[in-house]
Amino acid sequence: MKNTSNSEKVSENHISGINRVVKLEIVVEGKAINHFKHFRLQQSARKHHDFELILAHDSLGEVQNHNLEQAQKFLGKRITIVFKYKDAESESPERTFVGLITKVAFSQEKMSLGNIILKGKSPTILMDSAPHTQSFGGDQMVNTNIIANRIIKETLGSNKFDFRIDTQNKSYISYSSQYNETHYNYLTRIAEAYGEQFYYDGEILHFGKLPSSEKTDPAGVWKQCE
Repeated sequence: MKNTSNSEKVSENHISGINRVVKLEIVVEGKAINHFKHFRLQQSARKHHDFELILAHDSLGEVQNHNLEQAQKFLGKRITIVFKYKDAESESPERTFVGLITKVAFSQEKMSLGNIILKGKSPTILMDSAPHTQSFGGDQMVNTNIIANRIIKETLGSNKFDFRIDTQNKSYISYSSQYNETHYNYLTRIAEAYGEQFYYDGEILHFGKLPSSEKTDPAGVWKQCE
């Protein structure tokens, strides 16, 4: 019987002393990117994730120059990257990253035809765009679940990006104020104040309890692809 647990698959595919080469499947708003030169991803539990994807000038089907007519259409779009072991795809563990493209650029050196550069962040960046002032509670009692649900749905939308709200603290709050701070900073602050977790795992934004996760395995180390 095939194992569905990623941690078990990592353990089964681990070869001591060898870093497995990883295959990337990249999709931008439904369009598959079949060829790329370099991909870099930096992830953190405490701040926005950051990525950079470098493509050849003709990777999008049309030759691009400094005008970036085709590549500019990717600005603000959702990007999905699936990581698998290249030599054992059917039994390989998978990890997925979902991000937002925030910058499109063109790089050209000497006599080269140039590269397309796509940069971006985790979708949490949408919650950190501008400071807001608002209050919760007063005539109607609220709790951290209600506050997080309202803000996250408002900023991330109900369908485009995934989130999970399952708060540990169910007690009601008579009043809470967000004053001249971004939605991201405000949720970070109330999560710390009420003992909740608030982080993006690369695919889902979590607010509340830590989800029951798979067993961890020290062998689960991804090698960066170029």
